[in-house]
Amino acid sequence: MNCDDCPSGECPRSDAFDDAAQLSAAAEAIRRARRALCSGTVDCDLITQLEETCNELPNRCSPQRMLIELLLDRGELGRADRLIAQALLAWPRDRKLVLLRCRLLILMTEFRAAVSELHFWLATEPWDGAAHDLAGEAAALDNDHELAAGHFALAASHTRTRRRRRWLLARAHIESAQFIAAEQWLADVGRPCPRLEGLLAARRGQLLEASELLSRAAANHNETPLARQIITCELLDVRRQLGNAGALKAAIDRITLCQPLAWSAAAESLLSIGRSASATLMAGRLQRKCRRHALAGHVMVVGCALGNRPRAAGRSMRRLNQQHVNLNTDVMARLWRNGLLSQIMLQQRDARQSGADPHFHRLQPLLERANAVLEQTLRGSTGGRSDARNSRLLQLRNTCQTALGRPLAGSRSIDQNRTGSSLRIAA
Repeated sequence: MNCDDCPSGECPRSDAFDDAAQLSAAAEAIRRARRALCSGTVDCDLITQLEETCNELPNRCSPQRMLIELLLDRGELGRADRLIAQALLAWPRDRKLVLLRCRLLILMTEFRAAVSELHFWLATEPWDGAAHDLAGEAAALDNDHELAAGHFALAASHTRTRRRRRWLLARAHIESAQFIAAEQWLADVGRPCPRLEGLLAARRGQLLEASELLSRAAANHNETPLARQIITCELLDVRRQLGNAGALKAAIDRITLCQPLAWSAAAESLLSIGRSASATLMAGRLQRKCRRHALAGHVMVVGCALGNRPRAAGRSMRRLNQQHVNLNTDVMARLWRNGLLSQIMLQQRDARQSGADPHFHRLQPLLERANAVLEQTLRGSTGGRSDARNSRLLQLRNTCQTALGRPLAGSRSIDQNRTGSSLRIAA
């Protein structure tokens, strides 16, 4: 910056002026980013502008945090993971960065890792209600309801807002299966809570009511982006339990790739209704955006194996090991159980449609053994056995072969032998 008042033409205050301009531009970019997050209209131009601001101000943490939050809202988990790792090296005890890291782990379905990191943070900051709330969500997604109830209760004790405190206590009682107390706290909230009412109905087994309530909660734009994805996962689980494939497919069609947590839950839901090809397609698209996504990798392994693609399943397993993704045996067992059950149900449905016995797969070993014994008996038949007995054995053998779908081989020669012997007797 040139200044006419200075003899050298260089003003010593120029650096201060430039810093002030950069800070002003950074503050404006952050304000725009916050407005976009509130309205849900995050675009690529805003992310590009914020990246330029971060490059101009590498020693400022607030632009880094806002950029990471925008990337998480857009579902750019790979880029957000790299930025969080770099930012935590510079600011390891920054509270918002730690919570953003745990949000990233939840979106990548690494729920146990998120709970572990939150426990490490809460060991030194036990008053952090937002960390307890996030730990409760991660534990609930991991089906550890007792741990989730404890964290929601602790979050309520560290929350100043009265309505939010009652909401958290109601959620804690739902997770601990204390439904009457949960209803009382819900009544004290003072306004409708379709998400908690839907969760309460689902835990009680009232799936139709839960589906309707969670559908309304998913359409509520006042929820945070992470909360909306969690609600969508809960809705998919309820509709999968209902067995309504049409309603489940309608919910899946509304999910976009910018919602990685809900997208991976949709892939698992498709696997559980026997659509392994569609499930692997969705998981593959998510892996292209985030190679380290845990549930997508597990769905790829099971979906390829169920789709009779053993080489692709082997490649997916090796990719999981190379990317250092923790293999969750509980998730793998759940995927195999749901996938195999759906395959059995589809086979039975196809058998019923074709007029066959839906329990034929259970009878087949018995029919095979019975047919082998009857074949051996008829082959060793001699004149000491009566024709009536041979005819009965032949009829049973023919019944077994018909049930097994085989041609009636050998019956003609036996009939001819029996006819010849009767002719000789008549002569």
